[in-house]
Amino acid sequence: MAYVRKRGNSYQITVTFKPAQDMTAEQAEETAFRLADEFDMMCETDRISPEMTLAQFCEMYLDIKKNVLAERTYKQYIVVINNLICKYMGNLKLNEIKIYHVQNLVNILSKSGIKPATIKRKLAVLQSVMKLAENLDLIASTPVKLNKLTMPKITRPKTEIFTKNETSEMLERLEKEPMQFRLAVQLAIITGARRGEIAALKYSDFDFDNCTVTVSRSAYKTTGEPVKTKAPKDNESRTIAVTAEILHLVRMAKIMNRANLNDWIFTDGSGHLLNPQRLSTRFFSFLRKNGFKHRKFHALRHTSATLLLSGGVNIKQVQDRLGHGNIKTTQIYIHCIPEADRTATDILRSMLIKSNNPVTDEDEAIQNAG
Repeated sequence: MAYVRKRGNSYQITVTFKPAQDMTAEQAEETAFRLADEFDMMCETDRISPEMTLAQFCEMYLDIKKNVLAERTYKQYIVVINNLICKYMGNLKLNEIKIYHVQNLVNILSKSGIKPATIKRKLAVLQSVMKLAENLDLIASTPVKLNKLTMPKITRPKTEIFTKNETSEMLERLEKEPMQFRLAVQLAIITGARRGEIAALKYSDFDFDNCTVTVSRSAYKTTGEPVKTKAPKDNESRTIAVTAEILHLVRMAKIMNRANLNDWIFTDGSGHLLNPQRLSTRFFSFLRKNGFKHRKFHALRHTSATLLLSGGVNIKQVQDRLGHGNIKTTQIYIHCIPEADRTATDILRSMLIKSNNPVTDEDEAIQNAG
């Protein structure tokens, strides 16, 4: 609830912020000060009005979030806001938007043939916009409530992996490939790092004494701009144990690339940081040349996780190694392990079935029946 008091030629506006129950005292204080700064900015721009449209608030939202969101995410939000939110809902008054308006947007996107997962991602932008409006007390509550919307069903795509035999054969075929590419693929298999994380590695990230590599950044490319780096997904840097073979390849790559003075391992022909997409393009070519089934470079990350779990590594260790913010993400790999289902069946059998020789039992039953 906001309170207004006239003071001379100006107005004093008091807004109360109630922290969420799961917030710590430090998080609550940080959020309160951030909201205060955002509110000050809005007052200075003189754009608070009961007649404010969603399009007008979106402009304000982007001003506020410009230095908060990652650059790439911010640009993606601009596209969604301009080409979708403002196109279909921009003329609606901010304080008059209801759940059925949001449902109508979902229906429009669904009828347009847009995939359910994509619809959910786009809706997350609108959710962020309306949540900020709620936090600033411009609306009573956000109308983007997923539990009240009828969303198209999302079918989780099958997780692509290479089998243990395919992975072994791949490593053998890599021996004939250029040093940089060999290292990139082996790092993906051994560390489970994401494509952008591998592309952004430096020689100084490797600890040769302790046989580890620290993943602390990720490379990305936007149209018309050079390759840049950002924090890894979930903003968590992590240190991962690597093999002696990996360290040998890193040493060899450094010897062969002495002219590189900026410490990047993976570079283009001009010595600049490599576009991560180049790893995928090179990988597709490698698979085709060697007769492997077409899979994305990211399948190497899935393969790493699956091999670890099938080898008996604790799921929490796999989560930490891959840098998953939520262990539920790691759990999806359990379903990719054929051995896991067989092991589960064998365990139940040993608990419930007393006979140690079911074949003998079957033979006896046939004889008795005859």
